Amino acid sequence: MPRTQVTAARPKSADQSDEHKNRLSYDERRRSDKRHREKIKVGNEEMYGIGKADPGRERQIEKKREQANKIHGAARSQEVELDDKAIYGGEGGGDISYEAALAREKKYRERKEAAKHERTSELLKKEDDKQKNMLEMLGFSGLKPGEKIKIAPRQP
Repeated sequence: MPRTQVTAARPKSADQSDEHKNRLSYDERRRSDKRHREKIKVGNEEMYGIGKADPGRERQIEKKREQANKIHGAARSQEVELDDKAIYGGEGGGDISYEAALAREKKYRERKEAAKHERTSELLKKEDDKQKNMLEMLGFSGLKPGEKIKIAPRQP
């Protein structure tokens, strides 16, 4: 059997030929636009450093630095000078003596210790109440500390 040669289909009518031309011109225009965009991109990168960033670790670090400068740059630009009172907490316009600081620290510790003691006594009282309630539930309400529990023998 002889082989037949396959050729490209030719448009059969004028309408089809116009569509074919439009399609070709559309594809050509797209290719031309793409080349144009690439040239603009290269030009911008060369002139202004504008373009797609290099992906990778270094670009991530650079972005973080830019963000940090944006956030913290305003604080750096203010540069306020502080005196010793503002830094060390001078109260009432006078200097704080070492003894006054010790006294304040001692009062603080005593308050903390008193609160701790109050809380532990509260918890111990609560625990004693729980034990009493448990013994009453079991029927050993008259049990004295150290006294042994007597269990009645079983009935046969």
